[in-house]
Amino acid sequence: MRAARRGVELEDGLVYPKDVEAHSVSRGLWELDLTITEGRTREIRRLCEALDLVVERLVRTRFGPVNLGKLPSGESRGLTRTERDIIDAIAHGRR
Repeated sequence: MRAARRGVELEDGLVYPKDVEAHSVSRGLWELDLTITEGRTREIRRLCEALDLVVERLVRTRFGPVNLGKLPSGESRGLTRTERDIIDAIAHGRR
């Protein structure tokens, strides 16, 4: 966690996660909660690889202002009015 917080050099530049938390799931198995702000190609997987971590499963829980909640993999839902307003404000520089 400390190394990730300090930033990790990847081939396309430094990665500084906005937030990093680790939770022990079982002996030798950890769950990481990472928040990134860029979303470069395979950024989380490459970050973990640079830290010699093995990724068994990767779950996106949020995309920008959209909290995915319990949305099943491969499913979609409409945006809420608030989500639409926030995205519109970001797109038009009003945030």
